[in-house]
Amino acid sequence: MLRAVYPVAGGAGAALVTRAVLQAARQLVVGGNVTPPGRSGGGTALVWTAVSWAVSGGVGVYAGKKLVRPTPVTSVVATQPAQS
Repeated sequence: MLRAVYPVAGGAGAALVTRAVLQAARQLVVGGNVTPPGRSGGGTALVWTAVSWAVSGGVGVYAGKKLVRPTPVTSVVATQPAQS
């Protein structure tokens, strides 16, 4: 069970952190309120939201795959009895 939860939780955490970083960077570059009063956000806000979620999701999937623990491979070596 832990093997399934660990990558999903790690990937979701990485996606949320990436999303927060992208939003903070946008606020820093564009400023606090990018939409003038009385106007809707328009297409730019929709595109930004889609791109930021796509990037965050990609980072989350990548991080989740990196957190998957590979199953240990046990090799069976046949030992031959010593010949006299």
